[in-house]
Amino acid sequence: MESSGPPAYRKLLVAFDGSDGARTALAKAAALGRAWDAELVLAQCTGAFEPGPGGVVEPPADPAGAEAALAGLKEAIAALPDPPPHELRVGEGHPPEALLALGEEVGADLVITGSRGKALLRQAALGRVSSTLVSHAACDVLVVQPEAKGGNG
Repeated sequence: MESSGPPAYRKLLVAFDGSDGARTALAKAAALGRAWDAELVLAQCTGAFEPGPGGVVEPPADPAGAEAALAGLKEAIAALPDPPPHELRVGEGHPPEALLALGEEVGADLVITGSRGKALLRQAALGRVSSTLVSHAACDVLVVQPEAKGGNG
């Protein structure tokens, strides 16, 4: 059965880490938010990413890190030409799991992420965060590809 009318997406969780890919995903999310009259929840997580011996080691809460993340989110949303309604959130912990929990907490019905972020080690097709979100999110996930660079390659 074909659906007529606007999509049911009303709350868009946007994973943000300050990378070019995250900025591209944010721009796409803002355009979709305006088109669908949806609210953005722009989120950045602070915490360990690369596993150490015995798994991921969670650092103690770092208020300065959370403040810096919030400042980065404010800067990113301010750089948009016409931001839709939004909320800024800083999560603590391992980014993939923290984003999954945040998505459920805010009632996101679409998660938007770049295909790769700032992690040093990347999977071949998707970054670790986007791959985990696609595999485990309770809602739909949109993975935004990086903008094509000019020139060859």
